[in-house]
Amino acid sequence: AKTPSAMAPMTRFLSAYHILNALVLCAYPALSFWARTGLPATTDSLVSWEKQSAASLGAVLFIRFLQKESIDAWITDILTYSKSSILVLTWTMDTRVFVWYCVLYVLLYLYVVQPTYEGPTAVEWLNPAAFDERVVKGGMTKGGPEEHVAWLVMFYAGGSPACLHL
Repeated sequence: AKTPSAMAPMTRFLSAYHILNALVLCAYPALSFWARTGLPATTDSLVSWEKQSAASLGAVLFIRFLQKESIDAWITDILTYSKSSILVLTWTMDTRVFVWYCVLYVLLYLYVVQPTYEGPTAVEWLNPAAFDERVVKGGMTKGGPEEHVAWLVMFYAGGSPACLHL
């Protein structure tokens, strides 16, 4: 059985922000089907725009993946660029649909806040000896040997002008 701490990394994507934005993005195929059957005059141009949009979106997201700061930032980029792409596609479909999507995006922006990073699970202040023992040599923690521990180390010098601006 998985412990709650092992499941914690995945639960951050079950926030209202991620779920509602995913639902909005998943509604597009139904809207596209409606446009192709209900607005036959726009079908050829819509298919062409969808192909161009998918290719551009794929290229941008691939580049953003290579430059990603974190998986959270990349997921947010996916949502942002996909919503922008859908706005362009709805503009080619019908301006009424475009206006509805704009209103929906504004409401999402105003009422559904993107989750913020809650920080590391443990913060420890290390002196040089403790740094050498715990991080460099991978010594013992209070509960036993350190297994699968990732350290994020911030070096700070109080007299350094660069550190004072942190």
